[in-house]
Amino acid sequence: DDHLASLTYKLASHIHTDARCRSQSSREVSSPAHQNDQTSTSPPFCPILGQFLYNLQPMKNLDNTQSNVHPGASTDTSNNDIVLSVQQVAFSAALVASGEVTLVPSNRDVTMIFKHVVTNIGNAYNPQTGVFTAPVRGAYHFEWHIGDVEGPTAAALVKNSERVFSAYASLAPGLYGTSSESATLQLDAGDVVSVNQWSGHKIYDNVNHHVTFSGHLLFTM
Repeated sequence: DDHLASLTYKLASHIHTDARCRSQSSREVSSPAHQNDQTSTSPPFCPILGQFLYNLQPMKNLDNTQSNVHPGASTDTSNNDIVLSVQQVAFSAALVASGEVTLVPSNRDVTMIFKHVVTNIGNAYNPQTGVFTAPVRGAYHFEWHIGDVEGPTAAALVKNSERVFSAYASLAPGLYGTSSESATLQLDAGDVVSVNQWSGHKIYDNVNHHVTFSGHLLFTM
């Protein structure tokens, strides 16, 4: 690429300069003024070439840097600096796009699939499975809202199959109510987060989009 071509040109220039530097140093060592000096027989080291090798040091660690980066991130080596450029991550989705839906009680916790996606920057949320996958290691913030008519409703934020926080509401007959929660989680690349309907509880949503799941990356770590 352009950066590699620039480094190659600099190397050729420095090698040429280094040859002149060594030639000049050799003449100085062989001159009568230096014949009686107790000098080393090793070739003189040219400071110009030394500076070039120093500038190459960041490139030496590039492979190790890339090995710790998830496919959702990239590296930029412009100006001899390695900069981790992370794709921005943010999503927000509702349970249904149109009509209405009732998630009936089950005898086990069930992952809720929020199919109506309004934002999915970075494509870390999968509307087919309802699962968010962290693209990079960092701190993420999540919010979820649930609702139902006449009965207890509950759902938990789940990280790697373990409940973190739960939203719960118990409603009087004839009333519709909602419950909300939020959490900030430290995630490693590849960690998964979802909202799971509690077993034995019902959730209802319609075109007003009361039941939602949102999240975004705060910063990398």
